[in-house]
Amino acid sequence: MDREQFVRSHLCFRFSIRPERLSYDYIKETMEFTINLPTKNRQKATDFCGVRSGRQIDKIKEMNFTMVSGDRNKNISKNVL
Repeated sequence: MDREQFVRSHLCFRFSIRPERLSYDYIKETMEFTINLPTKNRQKATDFCGVRSGRQIDKIKEMNFTMVSGDRNKNISKNVL
């Protein structure tokens, strides 16, 4: 088993979100969230979104992201972060 196969078969995510974060309200309301594993070419966008609050700016607009509708339990991949 190579490294990539091992990682794909053994992923476990643990995270916490402070109640002050806007994401906390969204997750509490919908009981859904997405885990993104950005590639290196998305590093700037990841850093930008990670340090700015959605309460203060529209990150989607600022980064010129394209929003797509998602289905529960379905992988959606389209040039989005």
